Amino acid sequence: MKYSNTKELVYSLMRVAIVIRNEELGAKINFWSLQLFENLNLENLKQSLKVIKLLSEFIKFGKMIYEIEPIDADILVSELNNLDSVIRQQSSFAGLPSPKELFSGNDAVEDEPDDSLNAVIRQSSILEKIRQFSGEGCQMKDLMPAFPEVSERTIRYDLQKLVNQELIARVGNGSGTSYVIK
Repeated sequence: MKYSNTKELVYSLMRVAIVIRNEELGAKINFWSLQLFENLNLENLKQSLKVIKLLSEFIKFGKMIYEIEPIDADILVSELNNLDSVIRQQSSFAGLPSPKELFSGNDAVEDEPDDSLNAVIRQSSILEKIRQFSGEGCQMKDLMPAFPEVSERTIRYDLQKLVNQELIARVGNGSGTSYVIK
């Protein structure tokens, strides 16, 4: 998923933090949201990934104790997971734009072919689709309808890239092959 602006995600996290009755939980979400914004702007990707994981856990906990509306929590966790995937992929590919460029909201990225950014976005979407299948595994037949404009060969290529990056694992062979999150 392409992020038009990290400010939007941080703003959403802070808005949720404001309405949380548990002041300590709200303060922690607020603090770590700002840390995420700072780390992304400083291009500290490893720290950003840690903060994303921490924020996701705080949001899930807030949902569990009925401090955060389930729909809000689900959307925020999904957006954080997408951001995590984009950062992991961006840091694994040479020649992709910096996080500032990736999240700046500019539709055009200079000196970068459109295909590589589209591949990162597509692979993030594939990761999210595989996450939805949890432990049962996701097969090609599950992915094809989600990406009607993408060839089967391209999806297979993307899956192999994700396997090589150790973000997913391939289970089985042939037509019964499925993919799970590592």
